Amino acid sequence: MPVMGSPIYVKDVADVEDKTVETSSISRYNGKTGIGLLLKKQGDANAVDVSKLIKQQFAKIEQKQPSKQCEIYYC
Repeated sequence: MPVMGSPIYVKDVADVEDKTVETSSISRYNGKTGIGLLLKKQGDANAVDVSKLIKQQFAKIEQKQPSKQCEIYYC
């Protein structure tokens, strides 16, 4: 169990796989290189709660890295 205030890494709460062997697409936003993430909730999780938590985590990242811009788009 993590100690309160200690970092929690994606690898601690999810299976992370790099499945790209060769570059098959490029992600850009406003002409700049971007990244794409596919996040899936667990079957018994509440989609609204998961969405709120994800937005909160991105807000924390933006506070720590003010030069980085996080924008969330849903597909």
